[in-house]
Amino acid sequence: MRSFLGTDRVKIYQFAAGGSSEVIAESMSSTKPSLLRLHFRPHDISRSAKEMFLLTRQRSIVDVTKGIIRTITTQVGKKS
Repeated sequence: MRSFLGTDRVKIYQFAAGGSSEVIAESMSSTKPSLLRLHFRPHDISRSAKEMFLLTRQRSIVDVTKGIIRTITTQVGKKS
């Protein structure tokens, strides 16, 4: 996935019914600290952001060294 997206890090979050979330998988090419198993309390990620992730599967990817921002969107139930 990381190679396909051309990014240095990919994270997969699991959202719990109570609103908390956790990074359950991660792939990265850099020596930055890992975020694997990082837990977020219910208010750490806004409700609107969670709804956006669940509905559109959208995530902005920022390359701070090149100043590029890409947005990847996939509607649930539709092929991209």
